[in-house]
Amino acid sequence: RRSKLNLMLGSIWARYNALLQAGGWRTVSTKCITSAIIVSGGDLACQSLIEGRSWTGSSAEKKIDVRRVLNFFFIGGAFIAPPLHLWYGFLGRSIPGSGMVPAAKRVFFDQFVFAPPFIASFFCVLAPLENKSSKDLQNQLQNEWASAVVANWKLWIPAQLINFSVVPGHLQVLFSNGVALLWNSYLSYVTHRHP
Repeated sequence: RRSKLNLMLGSIWARYNALLQAGGWRTVSTKCITSAIIVSGGDLACQSLIEGRSWTGSSAEKKIDVRRVLNFFFIGGAFIAPPLHLWYGFLGRSIPGSGMVPAAKRVFFDQFVFAPPFIASFFCVLAPLENKSSKDLQNQLQNEWASAVVANWKLWIPAQLINFSVVPGHLQVLFSNGVALLWNSYLSYVTHRHP
């Protein structure tokens, strides 16, 4: 019984890996779907584990906010995966090689050039999906952006050092999505906590 499960999982992994390496729309769409699932999973984890919500909550404040999960699903698939696919490809071509020195260079550019504006744009994309006013967005950027960037560095600098030095290029978005489950739980918390 266990070997059938291992065979099935191995087959799924082989197919997934083949799609990641296929190139073109198959690779990008696979990354988009994966990212959508993981980003919405991060929000779902935040809602259930941090905020104490459930599918059968007794009030609106205690029920899982399905629209919010769908917003994160959309952002993961349409806003996060495509730029990360292009960005990681650009970094790999611009700073070739393996080992710690090229990885450290890629992490530097990833975390100090790409991440700060990308985090701000995340806030900007999410705000209209959640019917937030421009004033709400401005306040959120002023009050939450800097601390989100610092939290990003604490998690992502070590994670990306591993990613860029050890993980094969076609699996880097997947690795990032795994770490992103934690990160997106945090972003969900930051963008929905009430001061």
